[in-house]
Amino acid sequence: MSLILKDPTSNNAITEFLFNANKRHSDLPVGQQFFKLQTKNDLAAKATEFPLKVNAANFSEGTKINNNSILNLAYLRLQKNNACYLKGINNMIDDEVLPPSVRLFFGMDSSSDRLPSMTTHADIFKVSQNIEWGDAELVNRSYPNPQDVPASKNLLLRNDVNDKITIYRASEDAWTANVHTLAVCKAFCLELAVTVRKEIQFHVTGQTEEQVRDYCRSFGVVYEPKKDTTEIDVLALFADGSGIALGTTARIGKLVISRNKVKKIEAVQGVTKTVNAHGEAILNTTQTGDLFVIYTCPGCEDGHVPITIVEGEDQSITIHLVKKQPE
Repeated sequence: MSLILKDPTSNNAITEFLFNANKRHSDLPVGQQFFKLQTKNDLAAKATEFPLKVNAANFSEGTKINNNSILNLAYLRLQKNNACYLKGINNMIDDEVLPPSVRLFFGMDSSSDRLPSMTTHADIFKVSQNIEWGDAELVNRSYPNPQDVPASKNLLLRNDVNDKITIYRASEDAWTANVHTLAVCKAFCLELAVTVRKEIQFHVTGQTEEQVRDYCRSFGVVYEPKKDTTEIDVLALFADGSGIALGTTARIGKLVISRNKVKKIEAVQGVTKTVNAHGEAILNTTQTGDLFVIYTCPGCEDGHVPITIVEGEDQSITIHLVKKQPE
Protein backbone atom coordinates (compact mmCIF):
# COMPACT_ATOMS: atom_id res chain seq x y z
CA MET A 1 0.00 0.00 0.00
CA SER A 2 1.46 3.37 -0.99
CA LEU A 3 1.79 5.99 1.74
CA ILE A 4 1.67 9.75 1.42
CA LEU A 5 3.25 12.33 3.69
CA LYS A 6 0.72 14.55 5.40
CA ASP A 7 1.82 17.88 6.86
CA PRO A 8 -0.51 19.11 9.64
CA THR A 9 -3.26 21.54 8.65
CA SER A 10 -5.84 21.45 11.46
CA ASN A 11 -5.30 23.22 14.78
CA ASN A 12 -5.25 19.90 16.61
CA ALA A 13 -2.74 18.35 14.22
CA ILE A 14 -0.47 21.42 14.32
CA THR A 15 -0.55 21.48 18.13
CA GLU A 16 0.28 17.78 18.34
CA PHE A 17 3.07 17.97 15.77
CA LEU A 18 4.77 20.99 17.35
CA PHE A 19 4.67 19.37 20.78
CA ASN A 20 5.97 15.99 19.60
CA ALA A 21 8.71 17.41 17.38
CA ASN A 22 9.91 19.82 20.06
CA LYS A 23 9.98 17.13 22.76
CA ARG A 24 11.67 14.54 20.56
CA HIS A 25 14.42 16.94 19.51
CA SER A 26 14.87 18.36 23.02
CA ASP A 27 15.29 14.85 24.40
CA LEU A 28 18.25 14.22 22.13
CA PRO A 29 21.70 14.76 23.66
CA VAL A 30 22.88 18.27 22.86
CA GLY A 31 25.62 16.94 20.59
CA GLN A 32 23.05 15.02 18.52
CA GLN A 33 20.53 17.83 18.08
CA PHE A 34 20.41 18.88 14.45
CA PHE A 35 17.73 21.55 13.98
CA LYS A 36 19.05 24.92 12.91
CA LEU A 37 19.17 27.35 15.84
CA GLN A 38 16.32 29.47 14.46
CA THR A 39 14.19 26.39 13.81
CA LYS A 40 14.88 25.05 17.30
CA ASN A 41 13.96 28.37 18.93
CA ASP A 42 10.84 28.86 16.82
CA LEU A 43 9.69 25.31 17.52
CA ALA A 44 10.14 25.66 21.28
CA ALA A 45 8.27 28.98 21.29
CA LYS A 46 5.38 27.94 19.04
CA ALA A 47 4.87 24.58 20.74
CA THR A 48 3.72 26.60 23.77
CA GLU A 49 2.32 29.68 22.06
CA PHE A 50 0.10 28.12 19.39
CA PRO A 51 -2.20 26.06 21.66
CA LEU A 52 -2.59 29.10 23.94
CA LYS A 53 -3.76 31.18 20.98
CA VAL A 54 -6.16 28.41 19.92
CA ASN A 55 -7.62 28.32 23.42
CA ALA A 56 -7.87 32.12 23.55
CA ALA A 57 -9.79 32.19 20.26
CA ASN A 58 -12.09 29.38 21.41
CA PHE A 59 -12.75 30.98 24.79
CA SER A 60 -13.44 34.43 23.34
CA GLU A 61 -15.77 32.96 20.72
CA GLY A 62 -17.74 31.17 23.45
CA THR A 63 -17.90 34.40 25.45
CA LYS A 64 -19.14 36.30 22.39
CA ILE A 65 -21.84 33.72 21.64
CA ASN A 66 -22.95 33.61 25.27
CA ASN A 67 -23.10 37.41 25.50
CA ASN A 68 -25.13 37.51 22.30
CA SER A 69 -27.59 35.03 23.82
CA ILE A 70 -27.85 37.17 26.96
CA LEU A 71 -28.40 40.27 24.80
CA ASN A 72 -31.15 38.56 22.83
CA LEU A 73 -32.93 37.68 26.09
CA ALA A 74 -32.68 41.30 27.20
CA TYR A 75 -34.25 42.40 23.91
CA LEU A 76 -37.00 39.81 24.39
CA ARG A 77 -37.81 41.17 27.86
CA LEU A 78 -37.92 44.69 26.46
CA GLN A 79 -40.14 43.57 23.57
CA LYS A 80 -42.62 41.95 25.98
CA ASN A 81 -42.67 45.05 28.16
CA ASN A 82 -43.21 47.25 25.10
CA ALA A 83 -46.23 45.15 24.13
CA CYS A 84 -47.65 45.17 27.69
CA TYR A 85 -47.34 48.96 27.97
CA LEU A 86 -48.97 49.62 24.60
CA LYS A 87 -51.74 47.12 25.31
CA GLY A 88 -52.32 49.10 28.50
CA ILE A 89 -52.71 52.25 26.40
CA ASN A 90 -55.20 50.46 24.13
CA ASN A 91 -57.17 49.23 27.15
CA MET A 92 -57.38 52.77 28.55
CA ILE A 93 -58.61 53.96 25.16
CA ASP A 94 -61.23 51.16 25.11
CA ASP A 95 -62.33 52.27 28.59
CA GLU A 96 -62.50 55.87 27.30
CA VAL A 97 -59.92 56.99 29.84
CA LEU A 98 -57.71 58.19 27.00
CA PRO A 99 -58.62 59.53 23.55
CA PRO A 100 -57.56 57.46 20.50
CA SER A 101 -55.29 60.32 19.38
CA VAL A 102 -52.73 59.49 22.08
CA ARG A 103 -51.70 56.45 20.05
CA LEU A 104 -49.82 58.90 17.83
CA PHE A 105 -47.51 59.63 20.76
CA PHE A 106 -46.30 56.04 20.54
CA GLY A 107 -45.90 55.69 16.77
CA MET A 108 -49.27 53.94 16.36
CA ASP A 109 -52.25 54.65 14.10
CA SER A 110 -54.87 56.59 16.05
CA SER A 111 -57.66 54.53 14.46
CA SER A 112 -56.15 51.09 15.10
CA ASP A 113 -55.05 49.15 18.17
CA ARG A 114 -52.41 47.31 16.17
CA LEU A 115 -49.03 47.45 17.86
CA PRO A 116 -45.95 48.75 16.00
CA SER A 117 -43.68 46.22 14.33
CA MET A 118 -41.07 44.73 16.67
CA THR A 119 -39.48 42.14 14.40
CA THR A 120 -35.94 43.52 14.66
CA HIS A 121 -33.79 44.74 17.52
CA ALA A 122 -33.91 48.24 16.04
CA ASP A 123 -37.72 48.10 16.00
CA ILE A 124 -37.84 47.02 19.66
CA PHE A 125 -35.48 49.82 20.68
CA LYS A 126 -37.42 52.45 18.72
CA VAL A 127 -40.75 51.38 20.25
CA SER A 128 -39.19 51.65 23.72
CA GLN A 129 -37.98 55.15 22.98
CA ASN A 130 -41.46 56.09 21.75
CA ILE A 131 -42.87 54.78 25.04
CA GLU A 132 -40.54 57.07 26.99
CA TRP A 133 -41.44 60.09 24.87
CA GLY A 134 -45.14 59.23 24.67
CA ASP A 135 -45.46 58.64 28.41
CA ALA A 136 -43.86 62.02 29.06
CA GLU A 137 -46.35 63.61 26.65
CA LEU A 138 -49.24 62.04 28.57
CA VAL A 139 -47.92 63.65 31.74
CA ASN A 140 -47.42 67.00 29.98
CA ARG A 141 -51.04 66.94 28.85
CA SER A 142 -52.31 65.81 32.24
CA TYR A 143 -53.47 62.46 30.89
CA PRO A 144 -53.26 59.37 33.08
CA ASN A 145 -50.68 56.79 32.13
CA PRO A 146 -50.59 53.02 32.65
CA GLN A 147 -49.76 52.19 36.26
CA ASP A 148 -49.53 48.40 35.99
CA VAL A 149 -46.69 48.69 33.45
CA PRO A 150 -44.93 51.96 34.23
CA ALA A 151 -42.72 53.58 31.63
CA SER A 152 -39.95 53.72 34.23
CA LYS A 153 -39.72 49.90 34.13
CA ASN A 154 -39.47 50.04 30.35
CA LEU A 155 -36.61 52.53 30.61
CA LEU A 156 -34.77 50.24 33.03
CA LEU A 157 -35.11 47.35 30.58
CA ARG A 158 -33.85 49.52 27.72
CA ASN A 159 -30.86 50.62 29.77
CA ASP A 160 -30.20 46.96 30.50
CA VAL A 161 -30.18 46.27 26.76
CA ASN A 162 -27.73 49.13 26.26
CA ASP A 163 -25.43 47.73 28.93
CA LYS A 164 -25.52 44.29 27.34
CA ILE A 165 -24.85 45.75 23.89
CA THR A 166 -21.67 47.31 25.28
CA ILE A 167 -20.62 43.99 26.84
CA TYR A 168 -21.39 42.06 23.64
CA ARG A 169 -19.47 44.47 21.41
CA ALA A 170 -16.43 44.29 23.70
CA SER A 171 -16.50 40.47 23.54
CA GLU A 172 -16.94 40.60 19.76
CA ASP A 173 -13.90 42.87 19.45
CA ALA A 174 -11.88 40.55 21.69
CA TRP A 175 -12.88 37.54 19.61
CA THR A 176 -12.00 39.30 16.35
CA ALA A 177 -8.59 40.25 17.72
CA ASN A 178 -7.91 36.71 18.97
CA VAL A 179 -8.97 35.15 15.66
CA HIS A 180 -6.63 37.48 13.77
CA THR A 181 -3.76 36.74 16.14
CA LEU A 182 -4.38 33.00 15.79
CA ALA A 183 -4.49 33.23 11.99
CA VAL A 184 -1.11 34.98 11.89
CA CYS A 185 0.40 32.45 14.28
CA LYS A 186 -1.11 29.51 12.39
CA ALA A 187 0.30 30.70 9.07
CA PHE A 188 3.74 30.84 10.66
CA CYS A 189 3.30 27.39 12.26
CA LEU A 190 2.23 25.82 8.96
CA GLU A 191 5.49 26.97 7.38
CA LEU A 192 7.45 25.97 10.48
CA ALA A 193 6.01 22.43 10.37
CA VAL A 194 7.24 22.03 6.80
CA THR A 195 10.67 23.44 7.73
CA VAL A 196 10.93 21.04 10.69
CA ARG A 197 9.92 18.07 8.57
CA LYS A 198 12.45 18.92 5.85
CA GLU A 199 15.26 19.29 8.38
CA ILE A 200 14.39 15.89 9.83
CA GLN A 201 14.39 14.32 6.36
CA PHE A 202 17.69 16.00 5.48
CA HIS A 203 19.23 14.67 8.70
CA VAL A 204 18.58 11.08 7.60
CA THR A 205 19.46 11.53 3.94
CA GLY A 206 20.93 8.34 2.49
CA GLN A 207 18.84 5.94 4.55
CA THR A 208 16.16 3.74 3.05
CA GLU A 209 12.72 5.15 2.47
CA GLU A 210 11.31 3.01 5.26
CA GLN A 211 14.06 4.12 7.68
CA VAL A 212 13.39 7.76 6.82
CA ARG A 213 9.67 7.31 7.47
CA ASP A 214 10.29 5.56 10.79
CA TYR A 215 12.64 8.29 11.99
CA CYS A 216 10.30 11.06 10.84
CA ARG A 217 7.37 9.37 12.58
CA SER A 218 9.30 9.51 15.87
CA PHE A 219 9.07 13.32 15.55
CA GLY A 220 5.35 13.26 14.81
CA VAL A 221 5.50 13.38 11.01
CA VAL A 222 2.44 11.61 9.61
CA TYR A 223 2.39 9.11 6.75
CA GLU A 224 -0.89 7.50 5.80
CA PRO A 225 -2.59 5.72 2.93
CA LYS A 226 -4.06 8.06 0.35
CA LYS A 227 -7.76 8.48 0.94
CA ASP A 228 -10.57 10.57 -0.44
CA THR A 229 -11.84 11.79 2.93
CA THR A 230 -11.09 14.94 4.89
CA GLU A 231 -10.97 14.92 8.68
CA ILE A 232 -12.92 17.55 10.60
CA ASP A 233 -12.13 17.55 14.32
CA VAL A 234 -15.04 18.94 16.34
CA LEU A 235 -14.80 20.16 19.94
CA ALA A 236 -18.12 20.86 21.70
CA LEU A 237 -18.15 23.37 24.57
CA PHE A 238 -20.90 25.23 26.40
CA ALA A 239 -20.90 28.89 25.39
CA ASP A 240 -21.19 30.03 29.01
CA GLY A 241 -17.78 28.55 29.78
CA SER A 242 -19.13 25.75 31.98
CA GLY A 243 -17.15 23.06 30.17
CA ILE A 244 -17.57 20.21 27.72
CA ALA A 245 -21.00 19.77 26.10
CA LEU A 246 -21.42 16.02 26.52
CA GLY A 247 -24.18 14.45 24.45
CA THR A 248 -23.60 16.75 21.50
CA THR A 249 -24.22 15.18 18.10
CA ALA A 250 -22.60 16.77 15.06
CA ARG A 251 -22.68 16.17 11.34
CA ILE A 252 -21.54 17.88 8.16
CA GLY A 253 -24.13 18.78 5.57
CA LYS A 254 -26.19 21.40 3.84
CA LEU A 255 -29.04 23.37 5.35
CA VAL A 256 -30.97 23.25 2.08
CA ILE A 257 -33.89 20.85 2.23
CA SER A 258 -35.56 19.51 -0.90
CA ARG A 259 -38.84 17.67 -1.30
CA ASN A 260 -39.73 14.53 -3.14
CA LYS A 261 -43.15 13.03 -3.53
CA VAL A 262 -42.93 11.06 -0.32
CA LYS A 263 -41.24 13.17 2.34
CA LYS A 264 -38.76 15.93 3.04
CA ILE A 265 -35.16 14.78 2.71
CA GLU A 266 -31.89 16.41 3.58
CA ALA A 267 -30.10 17.57 0.47
CA VAL A 268 -26.86 16.17 1.88
CA GLN A 269 -26.90 13.87 4.90
CA GLY A 270 -23.37 13.85 6.26
CA VAL A 271 -21.78 11.41 8.68
CA THR A 272 -23.07 11.88 12.24
CA LYS A 273 -21.00 11.49 15.41
CA THR A 274 -21.60 12.03 19.12
CA VAL A 275 -18.73 13.63 21.02
CA ASN A 276 -16.64 11.49 23.38
CA ALA A 277 -15.89 12.10 27.06
CA HIS A 278 -13.48 14.87 26.04
CA GLY A 279 -16.13 16.66 23.98
CA GLU A 280 -14.45 15.65 20.74
CA ALA A 281 -15.75 14.02 17.58
CA ILE A 282 -13.88 13.27 14.36
CA LEU A 283 -15.96 13.59 11.21
CA ASN A 284 -14.43 12.01 8.11
CA THR A 285 -16.19 13.34 5.05
CA THR A 286 -15.96 13.08 1.29
CA GLN A 287 -17.86 16.33 0.91
CA THR A 288 -16.12 19.51 -0.18
CA GLY A 289 -17.02 23.16 -0.57
CA ASP A 290 -19.18 25.46 1.54
CA LEU A 291 -21.11 23.39 4.05
CA PHE A 292 -22.13 23.46 7.71
CA VAL A 293 -21.33 21.60 10.89
CA ILE A 294 -24.85 21.02 12.20
CA TYR A 295 -25.23 20.13 15.88
CA THR A 296 -27.75 19.25 18.56
CA CYS A 297 -27.48 18.60 22.30
CA PRO A 298 -30.17 17.88 24.91
CA GLY A 299 -30.99 21.04 26.84
CA CYS A 300 -29.34 23.33 24.30
CA GLU A 301 -30.36 25.33 21.26
CA ASP A 302 -29.75 23.55 17.97
CA GLY A 303 -27.20 25.30 15.83
CA HIS A 304 -24.85 25.25 12.88
CA VAL A 305 -21.57 26.88 11.87
CA PRO A 306 -20.30 27.38 8.32
CA ILE A 307 -17.25 25.51 7.12
CA THR A 308 -15.40 25.44 3.81
CA ILE A 309 -13.91 22.01 3.15
CA VAL A 310 -10.96 21.52 0.81
CA GLU A 311 -10.22 17.87 0.06
CA GLY A 312 -7.34 16.59 2.15
CA GLU A 313 -7.01 19.72 4.30
CA ASP A 314 -8.03 18.63 7.79
CA GLN A 315 -9.63 21.22 10.05
CA SER A 316 -10.40 21.73 13.72
CA ILE A 317 -13.60 23.52 14.67
CA THR A 318 -15.04 24.41 18.05
CA ILE A 319 -18.80 24.66 18.47
CA HIS A 320 -20.27 26.60 21.38
CA LEU A 321 -23.68 25.46 22.54
CA VAL A 322 -26.16 27.83 24.15
CA LYS A 323 -28.17 26.31 26.97
CA LYS A 324 -31.94 26.67 26.73
CA GLN A 325 -33.51 29.02 29.22
CA PRO A 326 -35.92 27.53 31.77
CA GLU A 327 -39.56 27.73 30.68
